[in-house]
Amino acid sequence: MSGRETGYTYSKLVTIRGDARTSGDSNTDFRYNLGNTMQRISRVSIPSVVFRNNSYNVNGTGGGANNTFAVNLGLLNHLEFEIDPGWYSTATLMLAVQEAIQTQLDLLGDGQSVVITQDPLTNLVVVQYTAGTGSAIMTLAQVNFKSGIWELLGFVTPVEVSSTATATYFPSLGGLAEVYLHSNELAPGNMIDKDLSGNPVLKNTLIAIPVTAPFGFLNTFECKVDSLCEITYMTPRMLQEVDFSLRDKNGNVIDLHGGNLIINLKVWFNRY
Repeated sequence: MSGRETGYTYSKLVTIRGDARTSGDSNTDFRYNLGNTMQRISRVSIPSVVFRNNSYNVNGTGGGANNTFAVNLGLLNHLEFEIDPGWYSTATLMLAVQEAIQTQLDLLGDGQSVVITQDPLTNLVVVQYTAGTGSAIMTLAQVNFKSGIWELLGFVTPVEVSSTATATYFPSLGGLAEVYLHSNELAPGNMIDKDLSGNPVLKNTLIAIPVTAPFGFLNTFECKVDSLCEITYMTPRMLQEVDFSLRDKNGNVIDLHGGNLIINLKVWFNRY
């Protein structure tokens, strides 16, 4: 779809699909051929982005992995755990963590037990530990300096549990709240955020996309005004094959577990 606008500038709407990529192993991190009918591009915008929200709230791969946790029993026993990635509710995650820990406690044979519940009034997660003849204190700990599951359940590690410990925060299992469409070719130097040291985190970002759809449903973003969702170039550019990736706030590529990413890209240029 194309048209002619004021100032002898043409515009063209290109639909880009992750499953029709030129190269790349993922529908959310790929290269796409725009064709050779556009020259001297002056600006681009993103009228819409559609994807099914298949991203797990407990992940096992990449920089966004958060499916590990640990407990310390005294000074000698540091036990690390890993649970299957997936979409968990607070109840199913508490049960998975409790069963994993209890299995290891049973192997120690000291009569220890753990129960994980959610307080019905405060909604905070509570860990109850019975020592038996084993260590008097169980400490909720990190794996490779990451709190992982404990952070999702609202705990700020390390946490010592002599009998009962209550989380500091509410469980955080809502999944993604916002994602970012990146392109090194289309948005060079376009930065959205900075870390605590002032260094840019989200480089080469076309647009921020709110995630409003529940897990498993289509998330549709529409930009009604081109100027709010565009990149303007100081000099005309020649582009044919470009890169796209969908990332979280920390720059990790998002895994949609087979789901597709569909981008409508509007391009302004002055020569066919």
